[in-house]
Amino acid sequence: DRNLSLHGIIDRGDSCETEEGKLIKIVDYKSGTKDFSMEELYYGLSMQLAVYMTAILREKENKDAVPAAMFFYHVDDPIVDKSDHIETDVLKKQRVKGLVNNKMEIVRKLDNAFADAAGGLTASVKSVKIPVETDKEGHYKKSSKVADSTMFTAISDYVYKKLKEETEEILSGAAEIAPYQCRKQTGCDYCSYASVCGFDKKSGSRYRMLAPLSDEEVFARLKEEMGRKQADEATDGKE
Repeated sequence: DRNLSLHGIIDRGDSCETEEGKLIKIVDYKSGTKDFSMEELYYGLSMQLAVYMTAILREKENKDAVPAAMFFYHVDDPIVDKSDHIETDVLKKQRVKGLVNNKMEIVRKLDNAFADAAGGLTASVKSVKIPVETDKEGHYKKSSKVADSTMFTAISDYVYKKLKEETEEILSGAAEIAPYQCRKQTGCDYCSYASVCGFDKKSGSRYRMLAPLSDEEVFARLKEEMGRKQADEATDGKE
């Protein structure tokens, strides 16, 4: 019977009414560079964008809305080399980072450079606006940061579950000194409270090691999570 409320402000939320329903895009403005990482999302290290999208989609007026994209945008005035394509070069420097719904209709709305006259995606395009690129057949390149609507739902469900788990830990008073290490990054890199927590490798303290994961590995784990959730719901329904 205990609750924990999260309060915050989403920098920007855009909606687009289409024949298929409402599309939702969110943008978080950053003063510094911030990349979007499915690995960090999975481990609960950076869930900000996914939490924002989850919050918006859980609003009554958006219950049938489709997540179109979630982005970090670096607010900057970049310096580029002198060329005949200054505006394009600036856009490249300012390209958002995040995740895009792979529906062709959505990608074409986010960047009309992909608007193929035949209804598909224009081939051999590397967007200067969103993290999407097509090959010579008009298919997404592996470097494209895209996911289908089902995966967006899986991300939303997973993040909501993660928030509940961490809420329980906070309310139970969990305060273990166990900073993470993933690849070369640790939870102590930008921490100002080392003297308070007392973490010291020389005294035997050890990092909580997190295995590196590719986007594909995270997507696979989220699909498994979704499968377990659906199985549990089916079981509960029978009971």
